[in-house]
Amino acid sequence: MLILKIIWQLPQELLGFIIRLMFWKCPTEKWNGRIVIRWKLSSGLSLGHYIFVSEKAGTNTLNHEYGHSKQSEYLGPIWIFVIGSPPFVWCTFF
Repeated sequence: MLILKIIWQLPQELLGFIIRLMFWKCPTEKWNGRIVIRWKLSSGLSLGHYIFVSEKAGTNTLNHEYGHSKQSEYLGPIWIFVIGSPPFVWCTFF
C-alpha cells in the first residue's frame, strides 16, 4: 500500500526525499505513519509522507502538517499545485 501512495504522490515524495537528503543530519522520528524531520528552520513543510518541522515544534504544528500530508494522499499529483505552491509563492514574493 505504501508503494501505491508514493506513486500517487510522486512529485511531493521526490521533493520530500531530496530535501530529506539535504537535512540528513537532523533528528528524525516516525509519527502517525510519517517521517518527521526536526530541522533548525522555524517553518513547517509537508511533502508526501515527509514532515519537516522546527526542533521546538509541538503537537499542534505536527497535527497541522499531518493535515497537509493527508491532503496530499487525497489529491495526489495535483496537491503540489492546489495546496503546496500557493503558500510558497505568497511567502516568497509578497
